[in-house]
Amino acid sequence: MLLDPKQAQRPRRLERFSALTRQAPGSRFATQVLAANVDTLLIVTACNQEFNVGRIERYLALAAEAQTRPVLVLTKADLAPGIATAPGPGPAPGNAPVQGPQSFIEQARTLGEHLQIECLDARDPHQLEPIRKLCGPGQTVAALGSSGVGKSTLINGLTGLSGEAGQQVGEVRGQDNKGKHTTSSRSLHPLPAGGVLVDLPGIRELQLTEAGDGIDDTFAEITALIADCRFTNCRHTNEPGCAIAAALAAGKLNKRRWENYRKLQGEQKVYDQAKADRTKRDGQRSTSKKTQRRLDKEDQH
Repeated sequence: MLLDPKQAQRPRRLERFSALTRQAPGSRFATQVLAANVDTLLIVTACNQEFNVGRIERYLALAAEAQTRPVLVLTKADLAPGIATAPGPGPAPGNAPVQGPQSFIEQARTLGEHLQIECLDARDPHQLEPIRKLCGPGQTVAALGSSGVGKSTLINGLTGLSGEAGQQVGEVRGQDNKGKHTTSSRSLHPLPAGGVLVDLPGIRELQLTEAGDGIDDTFAEITALIADCRFTNCRHTNEPGCAIAAALAAGKLNKRRWENYRKLQGEQKVYDQAKADRTKRDGQRSTSKKTQRRLDKEDQH
């Protein structure tokens, strides 16, 4: 069927096909959209004490729920110290030891066999080439990560901008190779390859919203084991025939991943309950208002 030329030229808003969302800071149920219609999410972290596999899994669940392709970008590879220079008594729980880039890559590979991982120095144009291939015509790419991981340097390298025209870049602290928080708002950047890049501000808190499917996809090996439990209501503690307990005892399931899965699922239940309670309260208030209007009309007669 041919369209009327006037209708074809009329501006119209298309429905979004994906949305990266989180709980709005300070709220138990409100949703904040970080970006929409994103084809690829660059999960940016650094090869230093900021690297945390539990946080990366949270980002992966966010991408999976939005059906957005995740790419893990390990920045500051040039600053990753060797084992011999590791300071202090050791890293915080869940963080990587202070080692060379290969250590961070090996840990990242445990997060999914199909996860694309790029370890680079964002100041080197040649090392950015695999990222540029994701930014072709019609592609929308978003960069997400904690403050000071090198997102601004990465974006300047991809856009080819610098100085006042580019993103502000903070200095690196010498004691831990971490940068400072420099980006405080979202921005959209056209890329030379034809795509666009959304720069999201440094995330201090990422509480997931309706991400049950995303969590299951991120921890696929765990959801597969749960399906093998003898009882459908297995609590995975002391129940007979528990596939999770058996896998943990045999060393076939990573204990840290299991604990993080339970943590994210627990947060999801809290969010779902808070949302359900709010919906119930709103429904009760609506019913109460309708009842009051009906009584007011009866009184007028």
